[in-house]
Amino acid sequence: MRARLRRVPEVSAPAYNGPMPSPGYARDCATARWILLGASAAGLLVSCGFQTYGVDGAASSGTATTASAGGGGGTGGTSTSTSSSTGTTDGAGGAGGAGAGGSGGAPPVCGDGVLQPPEACEDGNADLGDGCSGCMIEKPFTCTGEPSTCTPIPPQVVAVANIGMGITDSANHYDGSIGTMDCATVVLVDQGFPSIQWISLTVGIDHPYVGDLVLKLVSPQGTVSTMMNRPGLDEPTDKYDESNGHNAKIEAAYPVVFNDGEANDAETMGNSGGVVCKDDQRCSYAPNPGSGPGLALADFKGESPAGSWKVCLADGDDNDVGKLQSATLEVLAW
Repeated sequence: MRARLRRVPEVSAPAYNGPMPSPGYARDCATARWILLGASAAGLLVSCGFQTYGVDGAASSGTATTASAGGGGGTGGTSTSTSSSTGTTDGAGGAGGAGAGGSGGAPPVCGDGVLQPPEACEDGNADLGDGCSGCMIEKPFTCTGEPSTCTPIPPQVVAVANIGMGITDSANHYDGSIGTMDCATVVLVDQGFPSIQWISLTVGIDHPYVGDLVLKLVSPQGTVSTMMNRPGLDEPTDKYDESNGHNAKIEAAYPVVFNDGEANDAETMGNSGGVVCKDDQRCSYAPNPGSGPGLALADFKGESPAGSWKVCLADGDDNDVGKLQSATLEVLAW
């Protein structure tokens, strides 16, 4: 039997915004107008399928989806074929293309409360001094959780009370060396923190003339740092000198603290007379070595805190006697 050609209505393909098929697929069935109907005796069906194609990151039969970790491949489209004997049937679509890799997600925003690498902490703000600054952990703090909660790392504290050590008062006795000073020993046990980050010294001293006194701290490694050197006296050398410094009293009941960064300079201790700390309410001082060795308490940074420390006092003039009653070391190390 001779085959007959029959005109069939035009079928519109779905809108397609993906890449164009290769030139070899020029006979796109989406635009076919004529279809060949074969002889049923031969069982031959010649059909033209309307097939769509999966594209990177989107399914041709659905909506494209973009993932920050890389879009998945598109789902194969649906193939529709028309036959004079079976009508319209659905066939398997083409395989979806591989999705392109994404950018890996949005970059972290410091201060949003969401902890993302490379942030070490995230407390939901950009404030300084609260333990988490610029999403980096400040010293001496430890931070946990999301949003992060930061707490100060407590110092190791060793107090030596009721020392009652007399301070030698003799002309020309003090020559600047540790051997000519009176020293109390403070032992810091090894608590597994190998490197000093911050250190503070508190002393309780009884003496009628603070301008006579030289105070030094000696580490177990032998580092010497001078806390004060004859306050109020511009001493030419670090040794006995009959010139006078400030004449205020210092009493153990009102201990003084030495910390780096304090607003009060140790050289000004006692410049208002009376009793240091009690009368002027200035109880914390930044070290001032004068003509003595060292610069500040930061001289000890990086050393091991474990071992025997020495708190040493000298009377750089004579006529007035005193005692070191107490000493406290506060050390932060890790």
